[in-house]
This record gives sequence, structure tokens and C-alpha cells, in this order.
Amino acid sequence: EEDNEDVQFVQDTTQSLVSLEEYCVLYKELKDKYGPQLVKNWPESTDPHKFVYEDIAIATYLLILWKEERLRYGVLKKQSYIDLGCGNGLLVYILSGEGHPGKGIDLRPRKIWKMLTPKANLEVASLTPSNITRFPEYDWLIGNHSDELTPWIPVMAARSSYSSKYFILPCCAHDFDKKFCRPTSAKSQYHSYLDYVKEIGDVMGFVVLMDTLRIPSSKRICLIGQERRYKPEDESLIEKYREDFISNRCGRK
Repeated sequence: EEDNEDVQFVQDTTQSLVSLEEYCVLYKELKDKYGPQLVKNWPESTDPHKFVYEDIAIATYLLILWKEERLRYGVLKKQSYIDLGCGNGLLVYILSGEGHPGKGIDLRPRKIWKMLTPKANLEVASLTPSNITRFPEYDWLIGNHSDELTPWIPVMAARSSYSSKYFILPCCAHDFDKKFCRPTSAKSQYHSYLDYVKEIGDVMGFVVLMDTLRIPSSKRICLIGQERRYKPEDESLIEKYREDFISNRCGRK
């Protein structure tokens, strides 16, 4: 159940890491381009208006974030990505439709996958994070309500390559090997979990940024690991911190 603190929090904040003006223009464009067809042909039992337009909003945010990244570094090639726990696959469908190569994986297929492929590369796969779980062939790792995978995504991004980045939109609170338990009652479970996921990114060596998306949900705060706070030659030292942190968390009851 969503608490009043969370609802009030998102009403008083808005996204700040991308241009709001550019976001509004692109969102309308993508909404008109993808929305009507997806809503009309929605084969799932869930509400198409919520899921379709929420994923269009998330895609809009990522597309602008990635465009600004290309401009900042003076590159033309569009970023690649892997969506871990991709669910209905809509985010993969839209990002791929806008020219970003990538794929989504999930434990089970959804009915809508038949409608989204072959434009969307969607794969049924079981992912068990470990020290060797890496995706160096992708620029960005995405976790959109990725549940048990959420705490592992900064880990996998950090270990994939020095240039790997991640975007997480947390929902259900999970630790590495168990449900997440908040350390204090001073904050809600949701905000305690956001602090923890940010801490994971910090320990993994990222400069972690947080932003609030314009989506119809109280669980709309994202975390982004786009830059490293250490030099490549310090990788082995940071990896030791990573191992110790994960080992300590997995040893807790």
C-alpha cells in the first residue's frame, strides 16, 4: 500500500536532469506515434492506458538523457541497452523504434510480445546475478520495476566495463538475497530503499544521480549511474570494496 508521504513527495517534485521543455515536446510526439495503436490492440488484462503511457514517458526521459549524453561527448552513435526484467517489453519496443539497439529479457513472455516483435528484441531468459554476470556489449543497463534484480544492476553495470552505465526505477524493495528491511522507521520503506539503492551505486563506484519522473505512480524516483568516481587504474581496489559490501549484505538475516 502506498503511503501518504510518498504521494505527497512526488506531488512536490519533478524531473530535473533533462530539459522539461524538450521532454514535453518529445512525449507528445511519441504518445501520438505509439499510443493509439498500442492501446487499441492491447492483449493483456491490465490497464493499457497506465502501462502504455507510463512506458512512453520513461522512454521519452531516456531518449533525452541519451541525446544530451551524445552531445556532451560529441558522439553520433546511439546508445545500446539491455532491459533486465523487461516485463511487457514496451520500453524495448519504443527505444528500438527510435533507433537505439538493444534487447529485453524476462523470465516469461507476455501476450503482447507477439505484437511487438520483431521490432523489439525480446528474450525469455533466467538471470541469476553473480560475479561473472556482465553485459559489456551494451552501453546501458535498465531496470524498470526490476524487483529482485534491482540491487544487482549497479553491480553488473560496474563490472561489465568502465564505460557501462545504468538506469533504475525501483518499486518492490529487495536486497541481494532477500527482501529489503528498512533500518529505521524515520523514513518510509520506499525512501529507505531508495537510499539503499543509491548506496549500492556509490559503493560500486558510480556518481549516482536521482530524479523524479513524470509518470502516474508514487514510485517514480529513478537512479542513474552515468559517471564513475574513480580512475580506471583503481578498478581492482574498488572491486574489493564491492565484494566486501555484497558479502556483508548477503550475510545479514
